[in-house]
Order: sequence, then C-alpha cells, then structure tokens
Amino acid sequence: MEKDIKHAIKKLEEKRKKIEKTEKIILFLSGIILIVIFAIIGLNIYTGIGEKVSEPEVEIVKGNKISTKNEIIDEVESEKGENLKKELKQVEVKKVKEKTVPSEIREEKVKKEEKPEKKVLTSFYSIQLGAFSLKKNAENFIEKRNLKDAFIVYRAGLYRVMVGKFKTKKEAYLYMKKMGVKGIVKKVKSM
Repeated sequence: MEKDIKHAIKKLEEKRKKIEKTEKIILFLSGIILIVIFAIIGLNIYTGIGEKVSEPEVEIVKGNKISTKNEIIDEVESEKGENLKKELKQVEVKKVKEKTVPSEIREEKVKKEEKPEKKVLTSFYSIQLGAFSLKKNAENFIEKRNLKDAFIVYRAGLYRVMVGKFKTKKEAYLYMKKMGVKGIVKKVKSM
C-alpha cells in the first residue's frame, strides 16, 4: 500500500509540474503578444500612419523676405502695371507740358502712403536638401533635380536649398517619409 501511495504522489507531482510548466508558457506567450501589440500601437502613433500630411506651402526667398508664389506673381503683375503707368505718365507730360500731377497719380501716391509696411517675424520648419558656398551652385542643384517647390535661404555664409513650409517638425518628418525625401529639418525665420 505504501508503494501505491508513493506512486500516486509521484504522479500527482508530475501532473502539477506539467500544469505549472503550461501556465508559465501561457504567461510568457501572453506577455510577448502584449509587447507586440503595444509596439505596433506605439509605432503607429510615432510615425503618424493614417494622419493626413499637409502639402507644403511653397515660398520663394527674395533678399531677406520670403514670398509665396502668388505674392511674386502679384508683384510681377504690379511691376508691369507700374511700367505701363510710367509710360502713360510720360505721354501725358509730353501732351500737357505742365508740372501738374494728374489726379489718378495723386490718388495712387496717397494709397501707397496709407499702407505702411508691416514686418512680421514668422517662423516655420522646412527641409534642407543641401548647403552651398556659392548661390550659383544652389541654383544648379535646384535646376538639376527639377525642384519646383524649392527656395534658397542665405544664413551663416551658406546658401541653403530648402523645401516645404511646415508648422511642426513632425509634419516635416512625415512629409519626408511620405515623399521619400532625404534632408535635415531646420527652423526658418523670416521677416
């Protein structure tokens, strides 16, 4: 009878060990599954998969001022208009041969004086694609790669080729990832 009891106890211990081993395996696998799930969620949040990426607002640097394409177009059109007005003025002066100023031109001068220039300091993030010591090299870089939305910023002795205008660094990095652009995200300040 002692043998039967020892044998039964031995079998019970073996079953208990098997159950403990199974429980350990289940706990280990559950932990791995949880880690994988949280890793996937974390990567989705970090990389922003599923978020809309705003297209960059392209701006062109002219001197120290950064202008949008529309502002440049408006400026070119206004320059054409001003040239026409100058030509008309010269014709009028020849006809009248007086030193009086036409009322249209007087009104134009008043309008110009009423609008004082506002210098607003703005900043945004942009992607730097390259930096060159010569402006010609930066322009060649843009032309060679057919970068329509690129602009040049001069800072610290270098002409930097930049692309995009983003409110946050994250938007810039998301754009780089989405478009396969390789560069450095920099903060750009303009007046």
